[in-house]
Amino acid sequence: MSWVEISRLLCVSTKSIHDWSKGKFKMPYSAAKLLSARSGVKLPLSTKVISWNEHLRGIAHLGGLSVINKYKQIGSDEFYRKKRWKEWWEREGKFNNKLQSKRIHVILPVLDEKLAEFVGIMMGDGGVAPYHISITLNSETDARYKNYVVGLIVKLFKLEPKVYKRKDCKAVAIIVQRKEIVDFCFSIGLPKGNKLRQGLEIPRWIQENRNNITAFIRGLFDTDGSVFKHSYVAKGKRYSYVNVSLSNRFLPLLKMVQETLINCGISVRISKDQSEIRIEGQDSVDRYVNLVGTHNPKHQDKIDHWRSARAVNRTGC
Repeated sequence: MSWVEISRLLCVSTKSIHDWSKGKFKMPYSAAKLLSARSGVKLPLSTKVISWNEHLRGIAHLGGLSVINKYKQIGSDEFYRKKRWKEWWEREGKFNNKLQSKRIHVILPVLDEKLAEFVGIMMGDGGVAPYHISITLNSETDARYKNYVVGLIVKLFKLEPKVYKRKDCKAVAIIVQRKEIVDFCFSIGLPKGNKLRQGLEIPRWIQENRNNITAFIRGLFDTDGSVFKHSYVAKGKRYSYVNVSLSNRFLPLLKMVQETLINCGISVRISKDQSEIRIEGQDSVDRYVNLVGTHNPKHQDKIDHWRSARAVNRTGC
């Protein structure tokens, strides 16, 4: 395989591939597993998986050494830092009441189906910033689903999120501003910052439980999925049936979902451009709907309409 083919497979730039090959940066374990499966070359027995905390400690150590070499001391100029902080405090800091409030304790949920569905929603249309989490939905087509997501957050964290309608586009943002929830989301497998750059992987606590994994896929599908009718004509007769698709720009995540659904007896294929997975065929769609289902009314409406039409066709009316 060429560098370009590998970069397309792993959804990263060729520069990242070069950096990994030279040992400049460590390769994510999910990328290594996917490359191993595609190439047929097993990972070395000496392969060591480093946790995120170990990684942070390592780069913090290197950063500290760099500062010592540059400034000949631990940390930067403390006198200058305090001076600038006092200037800021007198100018605006002391007038900001939010900065003077105590950190509010949050009740954190257990690792169960509801939380797994929330993780799926976050990997679909959510984001984790340094001090808040957000979920952005279509303000028109997802108007009813927005209420479900808000209710789910209330059940999980026992607090009411803020909901903002964006003026520049048809979008609504659901936001929770709690540092403790940000830290919790990171600890259960949600990446901070750009999801595609950080890489998406189904957390192990979700993979290892059948109910959790189906709830996770439901949350991912409700935000990044679609239900649509496919029609074709054969021998002068029109045939129509429903397809289910899930779009995501991170191929390794699509492959993990595909593998999970296939293990559940559902026929799934990845599109040629590798941007979505599709569930086709009446039996597979039926099994998916019965096993995973949806909490998004726009999807449920289409499924109900399809089932009603199929029932009418069966009776010959």
